[in-house]
Amino acid sequence: MPLPTQVVEKLAREPVKTPGWSGGILFYSGGLLVIVIALYLGLAAVYTPILNAQISGTQNQINQLNQSISSADQQKILAYYSELSNLKNLVNKHTAFANFLSWLESRTEANVSYTGFSFASGNQVTLNGTAKTTADLNQQMAIFQSDPEVKSVSLSNVIMPVAGGIPQFNLSLLMNPAIFSAQHP
Repeated sequence: MPLPTQVVEKLAREPVKTPGWSGGILFYSGGLLVIVIALYLGLAAVYTPILNAQISGTQNQINQLNQSISSADQQKILAYYSELSNLKNLVNKHTAFANFLSWLESRTEANVSYTGFSFASGNQVTLNGTAKTTADLNQQMAIFQSDPEVKSVSLSNVIMPVAGGIPQFNLSLLMNPAIFSAQHP
């Protein structure tokens, strides 16, 4: 059965629209793509030459400064930089050695005091000290031997006083190198 004439005429006059929003999203995403491409081309065509001109200008200034400084002055600047670098290393080591002193303070027995110390390469620390009693000295040795930062402990030059005097001693500690680093807690 053929379609009635009225339906055929109505279909011929009205455009057919597809339902949904797919056409709108295609329009907006296409517009966004065109804007992004335009921005990229604008930056590539305009901004890149400006940056290149600034880079070459800065490079020219560097070259002029290099030529304006005599080689004797360059040697002086290099020596000065070397001194600054060495000072920085000393300050860093000072901070690291301060970590060791804090560690030593927190692990010293109450009745033990140190009269001197020396530091040798290989992370060897020698402590000269006194203890109130030999039991205090033994307790100090036990504290160092149980600490994970100490690799080995050796006691030497123990001077035992006569009745009621204060024992004197030398302790040699072989330390874990990490305790002397600036990052050690």
